[in-house]
Amino acid sequence: MDELKLDHIVNFVKSDPSEIIDYWRNFNLKGIRGGSHGDWGTYNSLIYFGLSYIEFLSVQCNKTAKRSDNPLIKHLVENLRKYEGLGQICFRTTDIHSLKKNIEMKGYTASEIYKGERIRSDGLTIRWKMLFVFSPTGLPYPFFIEWEQSDHDRREEFKKQGVWTDEQEKASINAIHYVVHDFLRTAEDWANLLNVQVNLPKTENLNQPGQAAIMVGRTEIIFCNANENATLKNIYKRKGERPFLISFNPPLTEPITFMRDTYV
Repeated sequence: MDELKLDHIVNFVKSDPSEIIDYWRNFNLKGIRGGSHGDWGTYNSLIYFGLSYIEFLSVQCNKTAKRSDNPLIKHLVENLRKYEGLGQICFRTTDIHSLKKNIEMKGYTASEIYKGERIRSDGLTIRWKMLFVFSPTGLPYPFFIEWEQSDHDRREEFKKQGVWTDEQEKASINAIHYVVHDFLRTAEDWANLLNVQVNLPKTENLNQPGQAAIMVGRTEIIFCNANENATLKNIYKRKGERPFLISFNPPLTEPITFMRDTYV
């Protein structure tokens, strides 16, 4: 399996994604309009940190979105009935066909490889391939993407487009926290899927919530026990097993709350 890298984190939102850019501008973070996915009935806006980004995904055409067989769009439509906010994460690969074979050899059920495209605000069409893994629980597995362009070409194009500030170009998404029912079992399952190791925190603090983590590329995925404290219990009750906290390197100048999720 080639090295996976965090590609993006999906926020499910009801409003026009372009309006969300203004909110983040208050924190000196530059966002851009993404574009429309005509076949899926959705549209988005993006905030980049290096080559990784946060996506704000919304339904543009209810009829088209509800008909879509794309698992991400299905999750978007279903989850927006319950909550807005962080929903799924995606890892980048350079060989999605080999990745699919590897995942299936481990006994997981993978989707077909979907072809996607988005019409950018400047009229150009961006193309990619996507792969999903079906989860037997309420927690969606990460999905995978292979871009038509290489990382090098994308970075050079982003520089020309000015998609980020100088600080955002050098920044990265450091960790993603999930609230889950069984943190150790979930970490072991994801570690097996993603071909990485489970790390347990070394702490003597008895009030430390139960946690286990995996490192995928340069991003840590931290699974937190939903039953450890009132805050985690409330998050779990509101949105189920989902991401709720994103940390950056370097840290943001101040914590940001968006759709009741936290960014630091």
